[in-house]
Amino acid sequence: MEKSLFWNLSRIVLERKTRFAMAIVLVCLSNGLLVLNPFIFRTALTNALAGYESAADYAAVNTLSFIPILLLVSALSAGLKYRMRIEFVALSRDAEEEFREKLYAKLQSQSRAFFDNHSIGDLINRLSSDISTYREILGPGIMYPIFALSLMLPAGISLFYLSKTLFLFSLLPLCILLMINIVSRESLYNLSISSQEVLSKMSTLADETYSGVRIFKAYDFKKIGEKLFLNLGLKHSLLRRKLFVRQGLIHPLFILLLQGASAATAFLFSYMHTSSLSTLSAQDFLTFIWLQNYLFAPVMMLGWIFSLYQQGKAAFVRLRTLYEEPVEVNDSGSRDDVGERADIALKNLTFSYAGSPRPSIEGVNLQIEEGCHVGIAGTVGSGKSTLLKLLQREYEIDKGMFFIGGIEVHEFKLSALYQLMATCEQIPFLFSDTVSENIRFGREDATREEIHSIASSVDLHDEIEGFPEKYDTTVGERGHLVSTGQKQRIAVARSLIASKRILILDDIFANVDASKEKIMLDRLIRDFQEATLIIVTNRISVLDRMDKVVFLQEGRVVEEGNPRELKSRGGAYSVLSELSNFINMKERGNP
Repeated sequence: MEKSLFWNLSRIVLERKTRFAMAIVLVCLSNGLLVLNPFIFRTALTNALAGYESAADYAAVNTLSFIPILLLVSALSAGLKYRMRIEFVALSRDAEEEFREKLYAKLQSQSRAFFDNHSIGDLINRLSSDISTYREILGPGIMYPIFALSLMLPAGISLFYLSKTLFLFSLLPLCILLMINIVSRESLYNLSISSQEVLSKMSTLADETYSGVRIFKAYDFKKIGEKLFLNLGLKHSLLRRKLFVRQGLIHPLFILLLQGASAATAFLFSYMHTSSLSTLSAQDFLTFIWLQNYLFAPVMMLGWIFSLYQQGKAAFVRLRTLYEEPVEVNDSGSRDDVGERADIALKNLTFSYAGSPRPSIEGVNLQIEEGCHVGIAGTVGSGKSTLLKLLQREYEIDKGMFFIGGIEVHEFKLSALYQLMATCEQIPFLFSDTVSENIRFGREDATREEIHSIASSVDLHDEIEGFPEKYDTTVGERGHLVSTGQKQRIAVARSLIASKRILILDDIFANVDASKEKIMLDRLIRDFQEATLIIVTNRISVLDRMDKVVFLQEGRVVEEGNPRELKSRGGAYSVLSELSNFINMKERGNP
């Protein structure tokens, strides 16, 4: 993307030069006709005055004949101007659509790290408010300067033709206005940037408040939340008020200078006429004043465009910053398909989050054959979920650390990995849609019978049948209308129905009881015997049924092997097993 708004607009114009050229021709013809009106009036007035000296009746008829001409010229000018506006609006909407598509495509290609660093509220504000401000520059920001210049040029030439002295005198306020624009430019830009940043914070707070409304109510956080939002609102209001005050001062100041210039022009003409310093007639002077409005009115228009340009520039900088953020996970691979074998090999895998003082995963070496069922256990914060995210390439890693089927993972296109893996995260996300559509999201062509079958495999079918609309029941935003356990199992069903070769399941049994866990695990092992299962959990009842268990501690693999072998070693897994047995005995009331 271009480094400045000027070059961005230049590229847009050059890419649409045919439509832009047509719009320029239309505006030049329109303004040419507009400048013609004062001279038609001047001719009519001259004839009328001459007629009164000779034949009054003839003069009256001759003068009236100019009225249809004036009306016709004005109507043609208005029609051309209307068509010109259509062309500029179409051009701006076309450019806006292109900009939105490019920005959306870039956001789609960003990795998880990008969204970790940008709040949803800030992104929404940039993609709505900032783009709307940018669109104003694409439309009025391009149209009005061209309109103003194409009107000022013939008007200026005509003024120079009528009176060089008065024309030069008329340029003085224009120089003053230029200086005002230069002085106020930086402050308008800074205020625009600051106000948009505060608006982004307000959007973020509003999004978090709505998403966590139950937490707000549970902790009676309403007053504190209102105070935070009110403080941001007052700050944004103050910044916008300062911006509008400075913008509001510019326009009246322009009017004052230009009206003062018109009055001064009249006084100068009166002095020159009485002193016989000018041969300008009364009708010439009236024509001059009319044309002077065509010189001054566009200047006021440019004053408004100037402040709009500063806001558009600020919006463009914020959008460009968003667009130019590097894509951490590069999709530069050439392989479309993984191949016959999808064995996973990790070799000295090391990863650190941005700003973290120590690695979250360090020196992990692991072999997972295709079809192997692997359980990953470990202490809190040991890197279990991070390891799963790295397997899905949600974060970038160095080359030579991750292999699939013996091929380095960077050689595959990301789409090939997406076709290979299905995942269910620790904190499930549901769309504000029906139960069936949330499950069908895993595979678009899934039939109703397949959805019912997969729901049964996670022991959810009977519960869904008890919903008001059964499978057509809407789950609400992020699934807030169903229980946490139901939300978890709908998300699991969504990943299972995808029927991928590798299933990555992060703590999917955390919100289900022991009976449902057994049903889910039995069907998972039975129905996905040939798939690679990678399950993060600390439940011994699940880990004991895996082919292999990997135990993580502080980002390192401290134990790896068959569950029975690990228990006999007396290490970390054995301790976890004994602790689990002790808790189960306590729950059953045994000493």
